[in-house]
Amino acid sequence: MTDRFRTQPVNDRITRITDIAGTHMYLVKGDREAALLDTGVGCGPLDECVRALTDLPVKVIITHGHVDHAMGAGAFPEAWLSPLDREVYAEHSAPDRRVGYIHGSTVTGGLPETAEVTAEMLTPPRPFDQFRPLRPGDTFDLGGVTLEINEGAGHTPGCVTILIPELRTLLLGDACNPFTYLFDPSCSTVTEYREMLLRLRAAVAGRYDRVLLCHGPGGEGDPGLIDSVIAVCGDILRGETDDQPFRGFHGEAVCIAKAMDFTTFTRVDGGSGNIVYDPARVR
Repeated sequence: MTDRFRTQPVNDRITRITDIAGTHMYLVKGDREAALLDTGVGCGPLDECVRALTDLPVKVIITHGHVDHAMGAGAFPEAWLSPLDREVYAEHSAPDRRVGYIHGSTVTGGLPETAEVTAEMLTPPRPFDQFRPLRPGDTFDLGGVTLEINEGAGHTPGCVTILIPELRTLLLGDACNPFTYLFDPSCSTVTEYREMLLRLRAAVAGRYDRVLLCHGPGGEGDPGLIDSVIAVCGDILRGETDDQPFRGFHGEAVCIAKAMDFTTFTRVDGGSGNIVYDPARVR
């Protein structure tokens, strides 16, 4: 199997690491410490990849407990994750769930070698009680670079976003993006999600110019994504959506709020944000 991690400098402080399934993680280097934001699907020696990029002590911060973000955490001595994602993490840690996701990832940016992955190749999941609790309002001073943990709940109950004010960079990850999943039973309603986004927008307004995402070519997002997704929430609440059919994680029928062109994976109307939602869980 080829090397399971690809790396790309974002700037002189941040390196994007992409795993075999196409999920982006970010290594942020301060003067005293570094932080790894997310750990991907847990296939391959992520700790060795990180050690090749820095000799600083590394904190591991997990944005949420899904299969493609939290499963490599067991390779590191310490990791932080929201206590609210306990049930999500337990469900997504199951070996069949992990292998199934990796095998299916060739359509979302995964390498062809994902078909070779077996459960025996996976990093053992970190026991949930060994995570340190992560909450909005927490800060991590890396030395010259600060990570501010902000709200992001919706995609999962404990999902967070991370502002790096010195670098004017906001990691929105899966919390708010061009194809935000909001249809699983563990997700917020559209109404609750919109209220969270309004608070998030107020907290980070004027403090960032760059948005980083965990999926998609390049891992870069439109700086106006929060505004765009708030607008989509409003359209859902008013019934002014295209409701393009989509199948959820378990084959359930859900809707893409704004019609997508899947040859370019962009909105037909040119907007930057979108939501995949369950019409039964709007309010």
